[in-house]
Amino acid sequence: MDYIDYIQKAREAKNISQRQFSKMLGLAEITYGAYERRQRKMDVEMFVKVCKLLDLSADEILGLK
Repeated sequence: MDYIDYIQKAREAKNISQRQFSKMLGLAEITYGAYERRQRKMDVEMFVKVCKLLDLSADEILGLK
């Protein structure tokens, strides 16, 4: 399982749709969907936003903890 899988599972566990999460991140839904489909790489700033919104540490998402 990679960090994208972990983000997706954490998002789903909080019952947040891709559409809702993309709005929370200030992104177009298609842009966020591209992250989960691995068609686009997430930059560090976006990764930090994701961590904060999911209330998880980067270590948890990266599988280091």
